[in-house]
Amino acid sequence: MRKQIKYLVVGSHELSEQITSFIDELPFFSIAINCLTFKEMTKLLMIHAVDVVLLDASLPHFTELGILSNMATIIVISDSDKDALKAFEIGATDYLIKPLNIPHFSKAFFRAIKANVTQHSIVFPSEILVKSGRRMEIVHFDTIQYIEAYGMYSKIFQGNGKVLIANSMLIYLEQQLPNKLFLRIHRSFVVNIQKITGFDKRKVYLENKEIELGGVYKAKFNSLFSFLDNTLPN
Repeated sequence: MRKQIKYLVVGSHELSEQITSFIDELPFFSIAINCLTFKEMTKLLMIHAVDVVLLDASLPHFTELGILSNMATIIVISDSDKDALKAFEIGATDYLIKPLNIPHFSKAFFRAIKANVTQHSIVFPSEILVKSGRRMEIVHFDTIQYIEAYGMYSKIFQGNGKVLIANSMLIYLEQQLPNKLFLRIHRSFVVNIQKITGFDKRKVYLENKEIELGGVYKAKFNSLFSFLDNTLPN
């Protein structure tokens, strides 16, 4: 399963085709919309919820645009740096100068969709795209129960019974997860805090799983839950 991204290109068909060819190289299922004027853009944004709008600053009336960041995430594309100030006045997150190239475009696009890119994963606010074998798989944080080290790989255990083998060591995968949701409790295990059903001084309990608390991780774990009881049950 791949993450779906919907984007709108406001510019020529040639620009739209180039951007589409770039985005097709990314691990997303993308839906492209194209229009030629800012008037059309306004109408389309009232109909479609899009992730990113890519604007060609060479179109007529660009300098007359107001703030657009409340409607969508904006990337402005221009022939030179002369439109940079106006781009950020309308709330653009990035400003690209033609000719476009894939590395610069990809960085701007990932920033626009709030994605953090690593060698084997792409992290979004509520989900992560991980490489599993030769495929990219999307995993929502709220479906993960725990993650187990598996040599050079990691096993991601989900509440639906699915186990996904990720092409990333646990130490690297842990660094990409939001620490407000996930906690290392053993050298071989990271757990979703929201999936914990119970705990004592020795173990953490999840649905259908008991995990020993690793010695170096006990203090941090106990500090998180010390407000419940100063002394954990034996």
